[in-house]
Amino acid sequence: MAFPSYFGPWGAPIAENTQQASFNWNRGYDPFVGAGLRRSAPAENGYTEYNPILRQWEQNGIKMPRHWRPKHYFTRPSDGKRPGFLGRLKDVAQGEGADVFITTSGDKRTLMRDRPQRYDWASWGLDPWELWERQILDPDWRLQDQMLISEAPWSGGVAPRGGNRYNFRSRRFEDDGKLARQPRSKVWMDARWAPGVGRRSQSPECVKDMAED
Repeated sequence: MAFPSYFGPWGAPIAENTQQASFNWNRGYDPFVGAGLRRSAPAENGYTEYNPILRQWEQNGIKMPRHWRPKHYFTRPSDGKRPGFLGRLKDVAQGEGADVFITTSGDKRTLMRDRPQRYDWASWGLDPWELWERQILDPDWRLQDQMLISEAPWSGGVAPRGGNRYNFRSRRFEDDGKLARQPRSKVWMDARWAPGVGRRSQSPECVKDMAED
C-alpha cells in the first residue's frame, strides 16, 4: 500500500500542502504534523509551468502531452505613473511607457505572475542580491521566473526593443549610448509612484538611479 505523501502533489501551492498535511493527520498518518480540518475539496494539482532546463512544459514534474499547448495573451505593463486603461492609452498616444508583449502562460492560476516583470520588460535585470532574495524569500519561486524574455524559446532570442533599456525618468526606451551621455543620477532604473493621486506633475516616491546602483 502506498504511503500518502505529506507534501501532496509536487509543486503544489502552499495552501494545498497545508490542507494535505491536515488530511493526513486526521487519517492517522504522520503524528508530527499539526492537526486541522479534514480535506473538504479534491486535491489541487501543481502549477503547469515551463522548465527552462529541460525546455518543456510540466505539471507535477511530468511533461505535458504532445497535443497540449499554452495560451497567449497581449500584455502592456505599466510603470506605475499612468495606471489603468486610459493611462495606457495616453502613453500609446505620446509614445511613452512600456511596450506591448505576448504573455505565454500554461496555467490560469499563474497568469498574473507569468506576465513580464518590471526588471525584465525594462531590460535592467536583477543584480545577484535581488536574485538571491527572490529565490530564498519567495515561496512560489519557479525556474520559469528566472528566465528573461529574450531567453524564452518562443521569443526567438530577441530582447525587448532591440536590447534598449527603459529610462523611468523619460519614460522611454533608450539605447546604451544615449544612457551613457546622461548623468548617472538622471537615468532611473526603477521608480515608484503613489497610487490614486494626480499624475501631471507628481514626483515619484522613490527612484533607483544608476548613480546608486
